[in-house]
Amino acid sequence: MSTQTLEGFSEEILNLTHTLTKLIRDAGLSQPSFDANAPNSYPVGKEYEQIHRTRKALVDATQAMQDLAAGPFDHITKYADVIKHDLGALKVITEFNIPELVPLEGDISFADIAKSLGLPEYRIHRIIRHCMTFRVFRESRPGYVAHTAPSAQFLKTPLLRDWYTFNLDEVWPADVQLAEALRRYGDSEEPGECAIGLAYKFDQDKTYWDFIANDGEGADKGWRMKRFANAMKVIAASSAHHHDFLHTAFDWNSLGNGGKVVDVGGSGGHVSIELAKAFPNLNFVVQDFPQLEKTFNTNVPSDLTSRVKFEPHDILKPEIRNDGDVYLVRSILHDWSDKYAVKILANLVPGLRDGARVIIADFIMPESGQGPNWIERMATGKSMQMMTVVNAKERTEQDWIDVTKRADPRYEVESIVTPPGAATSVFVFKFNAKA
Repeated sequence: MSTQTLEGFSEEILNLTHTLTKLIRDAGLSQPSFDANAPNSYPVGKEYEQIHRTRKALVDATQAMQDLAAGPFDHITKYADVIKHDLGALKVITEFNIPELVPLEGDISFADIAKSLGLPEYRIHRIIRHCMTFRVFRESRPGYVAHTAPSAQFLKTPLLRDWYTFNLDEVWPADVQLAEALRRYGDSEEPGECAIGLAYKFDQDKTYWDFIANDGEGADKGWRMKRFANAMKVIAASSAHHHDFLHTAFDWNSLGNGGKVVDVGGSGGHVSIELAKAFPNLNFVVQDFPQLEKTFNTNVPSDLTSRVKFEPHDILKPEIRNDGDVYLVRSILHDWSDKYAVKILANLVPGLRDGARVIIADFIMPESGQGPNWIERMATGKSMQMMTVVNAKERTEQDWIDVTKRADPRYEVESIVTPPGAATSVFVFKFNAKA
């Protein structure tokens, strides 16, 4: 029976459900639940590879069945008719901190929420009720609101609000400018010639990074940059993006006692801090915009200040440090078009000794049709985000190799590792200065 029918999808979904339930039970994990105290996500690791493969296939099959059952007209119209209001409702609940008003245990009335906000109850009721249709909050009893597992994430991960407001305040208004950006800029690779540049009227030759680093006045200058750093911290902490896999994707102990890692574009230092905890024999230098030094100083524990230091540096200028054993470039290059990715990698060369490694930890764009549609949709969404905000793209495995070789042919591929369940792959390039 073809799976492209309701009965075919139903049979596939039933089989996958039984398989996933058994895998989760055998692994000693909690079964999926909408309960507010449900686990945030599935763990990552080789031992959970089959769980991730099965759950991805199950999500893909259930979404396909839902789309088929809805019919072509209802399926295509929902994007213009409903989904924009999903985002609008989420913007309201994050803007007004509504999740913080709802207790993690128990509930609160719509009336009390409205009173706390100084807003009419009938408006708040309509907005929260809409969120409930996609399982953000639930009506625990008539007139009362309680958390679900998704809405509880705002309490369990407080910086999630920064991730949401970054996307809804900055990226969402830019999306409607994408068509005009294509008309105006064509195949430009300049980072400021993109949809968000039109939405916020960037000055000529300015980029998104200039915008968020300089927005605001006085003590508030760069507030968007701080919010962006928090947003990236949230994503880095999620199981799929968590940097724990970096611990095993490269033999850090091979660097020896006192080995030095230069964290290029390391933001507030969260990745270097975790690596420093795991590998006490290594030293780290976090390089990024000077505006992030204050965030770094807040993040770094006092017992690590001797081994994890901050250094202001612009990645679009030649590397200023030539004593690194490893130059870690994590989730940086996908923010830049090929023209500038090549430039950034070429800028590292002055700092590279023979045998030094450049480790690129970034997303690999799957080839079309090579995996569940759900995963491909997430991947194409990420690539759309890059195009809208920084005029960049996500890259396939071969794209990554090509762009690195364009920067300098002396970069040699040593290994490529994609941990099961992770959204990030690790490329290890060895620099052969004698080639």
